[in-house]
Amino acid sequence: MELIIRASSWVVGGERLESGLRLPPIRAYMDDMTTITNTKPCTKRLLDKLQSNIKWAGMKIKPSKSRSISIVKGQLVSETFFVSEEPIPTILEKPIKSLGRWYNATLNDTEQIEQIRQDTIRGLKQINNTALPGKLKLWCFHFGLMPRLLWPLTIYEFTSSHVNRLERLVNAQIRKWLGLPKCMSSVGLYVDGPLSLPLSNLTEEYRCAKARLEMTLTESQDPCVRGAAPVLRTGNKWTPKAAVTDAKATLRHRDIMGHVQQGRGGFGLGVMTPLWESASSAERRHMVVEEVRRQEEAARCAKAVSQAQQGRWMRWDGIAKKKISWSELWNMESNRLSFVIRATYDILPSPTNLSLWLGEDSACPLCSAPANLKHILVGCKTSLSQGRYTWRHNQVLRCLASAIEQKRTVINATSPKKRRMFQNPIAFVQEGKKHTAKGPPAMLRPIEAANDWEMRVDLDKSLAFPPNIASTRLRPDLVLWSNSSHKVFIVELTVPWEEAIDEAYERKKLRYSQLAAEAEERGWSVLVYPVEVGCRGFVANSTIRLLKEGRGGFGLGVMTPLWESASSAERRHMVVEEVRRQEEAARCAKAVSQAQQGRWMRWDGIAKKKISWSELWNMESNRLSFIIRATYDILPSPTNLSLWLGEDSACPLCSAPANLKHILVGCKTSLSQGRYTWRHNQVLRCLASAIEQKRTVINATSPKKRRMLQNPIAFVQEGKKHTAKGPPAMLRPIEAANDWEMRVDLDKSLAFPPNIVSTRLRPDLVLWSNSSRKVFIVELTVPWEEAIDEAYERKKLRYSQLAAEAEERGWSVLVYPVEVGCRGFVANSTIRLLKEVGITGRAQKKLIKELATSAEKSSHWLWLRRKEIAWGAK
Repeated sequence: MELIIRASSWVVGGERLESGLRLPPIRAYMDDMTTITNTKPCTKRLLDKLQSNIKWAGMKIKPSKSRSISIVKGQLVSETFFVSEEPIPTILEKPIKSLGRWYNATLNDTEQIEQIRQDTIRGLKQINNTALPGKLKLWCFHFGLMPRLLWPLTIYEFTSSHVNRLERLVNAQIRKWLGLPKCMSSVGLYVDGPLSLPLSNLTEEYRCAKARLEMTLTESQDPCVRGAAPVLRTGNKWTPKAAVTDAKATLRHRDIMGHVQQGRGGFGLGVMTPLWESASSAERRHMVVEEVRRQEEAARCAKAVSQAQQGRWMRWDGIAKKKISWSELWNMESNRLSFVIRATYDILPSPTNLSLWLGEDSACPLCSAPANLKHILVGCKTSLSQGRYTWRHNQVLRCLASAIEQKRTVINATSPKKRRMFQNPIAFVQEGKKHTAKGPPAMLRPIEAANDWEMRVDLDKSLAFPPNIASTRLRPDLVLWSNSSHKVFIVELTVPWEEAIDEAYERKKLRYSQLAAEAEERGWSVLVYPVEVGCRGFVANSTIRLLKEGRGGFGLGVMTPLWESASSAERRHMVVEEVRRQEEAARCAKAVSQAQQGRWMRWDGIAKKKISWSELWNMESNRLSFIIRATYDILPSPTNLSLWLGEDSACPLCSAPANLKHILVGCKTSLSQGRYTWRHNQVLRCLASAIEQKRTVINATSPKKRRMLQNPIAFVQEGKKHTAKGPPAMLRPIEAANDWEMRVDLDKSLAFPPNIVSTRLRPDLVLWSNSSRKVFIVELTVPWEEAIDEAYERKKLRYSQLAAEAEERGWSVLVYPVEVGCRGFVANSTIRLLKEVGITGRAQKKLIKELATSAEKSSHWLWLRRKEIAWGAK
């Protein structure tokens, strides 16, 4: 192609610009050519030369696919040119699309801009009309529709006003898909604040694309491209040229300031950004685009400052940012995701907000005080007296104490000398010398200086502060001490309103200052750690400082080798696994588009079911077929038969339209005949049998003996063997007593234990201990898999009042709604219950399979008897 261009372009001169630069008469991209000349004779002469050279090369020009544009004194004229006596259509006759851009007789982008707007509306409507949950619709927009919009936004002359109108359409749908009210500001959707969503702002991406295009044209190494760079028209509100100029000035000013070290690391640690003067053209382009993004983020923060309610997060100091990734968003329940966002920006329907929006009563239902979100989450006196805030505090404390207990176990299992060998200090290397593996030992943290650490937590029983440290009536949440090193950690957890985190820290720090002084007088080294986790889930930096003192968790979990340090075999395996992952992602993307067989993409909170070859061998063929067809809703239900063959879609029992969901969970006749109750009892019998076996084992051993049977994680030193003896692990609530009693609502109606509370409610299973005053309330549901979350919330709410009455009588109540899907998929709530009652490991896997098999076999029986009016369970 280059040979043809060089052999043809000499016959005419190119267009001369006002700057004196002469453009080449022929330009080419792949197999397309563009010619630009001054006069009609020049064009004819150039076309004739091109035709002869292309014919000599054995190729051919296709006039029907070509177009001509003739402009005289700024006006488009109809001038026809010929190739081999065949006319080339003018742009007046046929518009043409080149490199994604349409050219027509108007020579402007008005029609294309309107077409892009209509395409955006149509695309949003198509995504919204799918049967997917909102978070998957959001994923479809972000990775499907938005990339298709960015190229037209880049090449067409869109103004900022046009893009803002498109963004308003997009934001309205995003709010709908995330379950957010219309009053939600767009700042909260895109800002990099305390809560960051994995969304890209359309206006920001448009401006970055225009700035990137401006840099590509004006900073090109080709003088023809650089000299003929067009002015990118984007209206008066914002222009790429001004934005790029400001970004360059900022980057040059940053060069003058030099690299500013952040944090407590040594010089040179951290991310080093290249200097503007020494950066390459690609790096400069990237730096300008990032500076434009930074300016957009600054504009969002400036807007948030002016928002009295939704911008309060600007006053949150000392908290760690929470970034929600796409994988986390996929695994998060929709109602929980909506709650997290609305709680962060205070737009939940609290009484004060409802009073502001709809004029309703703003009084708290519990204490009659004005109830905003802060009042409900941290300020209600009735909730405080009922122990609601204490329960939340204990949930967070239990999680923190469990992690510290694991770290304590690891530290006590190794000597301080061995731990010193594990350290990897930074060792500077002198000029001309090489780094050696052996270096000076690093300083150990306070917690690593001993291996006789003991811990007490103020959870199941009132904490008594160790008398050998100090005599006090104060009860910190957690005490960790070592008698050999005379060191003690005092940890006090608070779950405050996020704006009051600093206040809570100072208050708790002052509260234990006198206790710390008394302990230091006795020769103890005391570290007081007030830690805070905000009531809306934002962790304070004080909590991170505490965790750094122990540096726990390294090495736990599956470690994958790094590419740079992997062997050839490992690299081969890593590439193959990545190909497998991409294939799986392609299958999931295809499933998203399937309205019926892809409904499993909407199942949240269930455990995966993997059928092994041994299970497949032992499974009946008709049962295996039922499992697969039921999972993907391709059984010959009346609605499917009506769709496939045009048969009647009525249910044989109740005459309602009968799809698979109707047959398995929704038929009123089946419900009244007890078919669903029979299936429910089959699953409950299996669950109750396993819990009864565990109860018998626990009652047969003392709590002290069970503590000895625990198997905490203990690292083994090099050259030594593992010993059975180790520090005891924390017991589960069910392991703290051995007088557990159980009642199940199976063969006869369950009567709730009157010594706990008087009620007519009949949960499926009650497990209680009079000595520890703990009670487990278990309610089983066998729902349609897509309704598992709904069933959980419904049953949780049903027994909340009963739990509150029992707690007022001094009982510790744990309510466990558990679900096993009607097609044999076990919910995560069931697994949480099994962990709490001590059914773990192989026993847990075995029980999960039994529960799934029981539900699936029962549903299979119901399916086989779907046409029989008379019901008799077998």
